[in-house]
Amino acid sequence: MHDDVFVDGVLGAGFSNGAVRIVLHSLVHDPQVRKEPKVRLIMTSEGFLDVYARLTEVMEKLKSTGQLITSDPAGDIAPGQEKISPNF
Repeated sequence: MHDDVFVDGVLGAGFSNGAVRIVLHSLVHDPQVRKEPKVRLIMTSEGFLDVYARLTEVMEKLKSTGQLITSDPAGDIAPGQEKISPNF
C-alpha cells in the first residue's frame, strides 16, 4: 500500500481511451486560495463503478449518522437539520 494523500476535492473527471480519469486537488494559500492538482486517478470503467458504489455506501452512512447535511438545490437546509460548517 502507498502513502495516504489528503485532497480537498475533485478538479475534473472524464473518460477517454477506455479509462476514467479523475483529477483530485488540494487548496493552496499563496496569498490567494487556489486549487492545485494533487493526484490523478486512472481506472477502468468497471473500477469506476466499484468506486462509485462504495462511495455511495459511505455517503448513505454519513447521512444516516447525521454527519452529512444535505440541502435542496436552492441551498436551503433540509427540515430538522442545521449547518455545522461553512463547507457544506
